[in-house]
Amino acid sequence: MATNVNDLYEDMLYLLRVAPMETTRGGMVKTIQRPVIATVDKPMERVLFSPTRMANPYFHIMEAVWMLGGQNDANWLEQFNGNIMDFAEGNGRINGAYGYRWRNYFGRDQIAGVIKELERDPDSRQAVIVMYDPKRDYHDHWKDRPCNTHIYFRRVECRLDMTVCNRSNDVVWGMCGANIVHMTILHELVASALAMPIGRYHVMTNNLHIYQRHWEYLESPHTYDHYGEGPQGVKPTGLLTDKEDYYELLNECEQFVKNDGEYPCHNNWLRNTVTPMFNAYQCRKNGDYSTFDLETIEATDWRMACVLWAEWHNGITA
Repeated sequence: MATNVNDLYEDMLYLLRVAPMETTRGGMVKTIQRPVIATVDKPMERVLFSPTRMANPYFHIMEAVWMLGGQNDANWLEQFNGNIMDFAEGNGRINGAYGYRWRNYFGRDQIAGVIKELERDPDSRQAVIVMYDPKRDYHDHWKDRPCNTHIYFRRVECRLDMTVCNRSNDVVWGMCGANIVHMTILHELVASALAMPIGRYHVMTNNLHIYQRHWEYLESPHTYDHYGEGPQGVKPTGLLTDKEDYYELLNECEQFVKNDGEYPCHNNWLRNTVTPMFNAYQCRKNGDYSTFDLETIEATDWRMACVLWAEWHNGITA
């Protein structure tokens, strides 16, 4: 049981320190030789504050928006992470893109489907999102196949828990990197749409590993958990207010991506957290530091992550 992503990251790195080495198609790894099940008690505390990992907060939040918008074209994401095109096909689309599979791939919107199922029966055990398609994904020519294969939702003690099943997970870039951000945002979205408190986030990975290029992190696994600083600590900002509609948020995420951030969002999270982060990143990328104002980011956890990331990279402060 981990409190949040920072606690989870430390726990998993300690676990992997003594793991045996294996050779994979991606290089040498240390791998746990059994399935690993991890639980996060506060999934909304999803921002990793690690001075050695130095996670890119802009990529993590924009990828989540891209997913909620049901997209699979990697060209927009490339501006935040140049390596993303390594996973894209010749047409620029990512075969295993989670958001596209959530919203479009199977001919139905699975996010809307699980919400309707849980509205019908809050205790249903049939609220499932599927990402792996055996008919398509067993072909060996794809650059990317879904690592996360299924998602289950379940009401436990009046809260909504979510369980993700994963066939193979890198702890640095996957489990405690991008995956926990976009998966817990999905978790929060479904819970909020149902007016249900968010419960625990569970992830089961059949193969948890760390690549050799990240083994140095095993020697310094500690994070600085800004969530744990008492009343003055950073706090997450919710995706939906009481009066906001989840489907409008999904549609606005799609329009935000398609219009490259130039879209008048009504959703508070998109308008006051995502849009300022997008604008700040564009200023930084273009070298226009005179308008590099991170204080406009409403969510204090993401604001702190952007400040730290800027300081780590080039000494620029908000």
